[in-house]
Amino acid sequence: MSKGIYTAPGPADLVHKWAYLPDFAVGFVALARNLDRLGSCEALNFPAHAVTDIEIKTAAERRSDASLN
Repeated sequence: MSKGIYTAPGPADLVHKWAYLPDFAVGFVALARNLDRLGSCEALNFPAHAVTDIEIKTAAERRSDASLN
C-alpha cells in the first residue's frame, strides 16, 4: 500500500455503515453483560455513520490538508 493512495474496498459510491471501533466495542461489551436478559431472537441496532468511500476519502483529504497548515 502506497502512502497517499486511497483504495476503496468496493464500489466507491456505495453507502456503507461505519462505526467508531471503540464505541462499537463498548456496545458489544454491554451486550455480553446482558445476555441473560435477551430472548432467543432480538433486533439489536447500533447507530453508525452512513457514508460512501468517496465521502470518507474527501474527509481524510480535508483532515490531511488541515494538519499540514
